[in-house]
Amino acid sequence: MGLYHSNTPASGGASYSDIFPLASPLWEDIRVGATTVKLGPAKPPVWKAYGNHLVLAFEDQGVLGNEQRVHFQVQFPHTYVEGSDIRAHIHWVGEDQTAGDVVWQVDCVKANRNDALSGATTHYAVASNNTVLADAHTVSYFSPDMIAANRKLSSMMLCTLRRNSSNVADTLNGKDAYLLEYDLHHLVNTLGATGEWTK
Repeated sequence: MGLYHSNTPASGGASYSDIFPLASPLWEDIRVGATTVKLGPAKPPVWKAYGNHLVLAFEDQGVLGNEQRVHFQVQFPHTYVEGSDIRAHIHWVGEDQTAGDVVWQVDCVKANRNDALSGATTHYAVASNNTVLADAHTVSYFSPDMIAANRKLSSMMLCTLRRNSSNVADTLNGKDAYLLEYDLHHLVNTLGATGEWTK
């Protein structure tokens, strides 16, 4: 059975463009779990045992060139509100309840379809290790938000994430920070797109 290309559902009635818009924009996630990132040949973090599980551990490195990093790509979905800003955040756990701040850094280049990858940006998240609760799941937001005034559906981002432990603001000295997931909160205003490349 072939794809149905008409803008009107096979059952007749309202067009897809009449059905798809939501009453108001909603938040959704683009998710990059620790198990989906790429470890490069230079300065990768290491997998460490965490109870009966494995976590990706970013060590405290005092020299910028020794900081550990991972790489990943994301594509903006057909549900995305084109041109709306993105709120990036990270889910992580400290090695233990030692007090201190962790600085996360993400560097990205972006491109809409048929455009050149460009516009390198750097974003930081600074957050305290949770000293009240053991094995605390911490969520930290990156600043500034990713400005996406011209961003379209199916645009791509190439990203490198590191623990910026040589930064003086990273004070979780001698302790690991365990990556769980990197996420992008974005707005959605439809269930999809009426065209393959257009809303």
